[in-house]
Amino acid sequence: MSRPRRRRTSEIPPPDANWLTTYGDLVTLLMCFFMLLYSFSTLETGKFRQVALSIQAALTGVLDGGASLNDKDLLNKGGELTIDEAYAVIDAYLEEAGLRGRVEAVYDERGLAVRFLDTVLFDLAKADLRPEALGILDRVAEVLQRVPNQIAVEGHTDDLPINTREFPSNWWLSTARANRVVEYLIHKHKLTPERLSAVGYGEYRPLVPNSSAANRARNRRVEILIKRTSVGALEPR
Repeated sequence: MSRPRRRRTSEIPPPDANWLTTYGDLVTLLMCFFMLLYSFSTLETGKFRQVALSIQAALTGVLDGGASLNDKDLLNKGGELTIDEAYAVIDAYLEEAGLRGRVEAVYDERGLAVRFLDTVLFDLAKADLRPEALGILDRVAEVLQRVPNQIAVEGHTDDLPINTREFPSNWWLSTARANRVVEYLIHKHKLTPERLSAVGYGEYRPLVPNSSAANRARNRRVEILIKRTSVGALEPR
């Protein structure tokens, strides 16, 4: 019986190297995945929420096959607005009115803060609302009427001292400004006083160091904070 012929070495096909392409793609995907996880771990909660909302707004209607809601649609749809919807409406208004850089809508651990920077609402060393500021406040108040949440108005100043008969210190000035905004929201827009609070922090809660004129202008501000808690969540007295 004859032995089976041994296959010549030259007849054995070379190994297929296509697996290296798949392996390289897999390594690249894993690297991107871990980089994404790292970026999420270092991203502030407020910024992450704003990025998520921007993506959501861009995809709304595309994924569902319908038209996306704009700020006017949200205001006209009836019923209460969530904090996220309030942000979408206010942010769209700021873009439309060219107010970016002067008014900000930002998230923090407390809720949604609408920041009126520098002299948007008040002239320097004054606590009377500027006439041209009323239209801006009116648009924001339309949103405040539709959210059930508690609202806090905060006054802030820079670190330059003030000592006038009307305002002996920055405490007095910042508190007077917060009170003035609250009074406007109650009397003009009929917001219930139980939902509102006013506080002045003087120069003691700056956004940035008071090391330049530009930084001081940023620290001079009034914030309207839409808190995460609603009126119904308050404990009875």
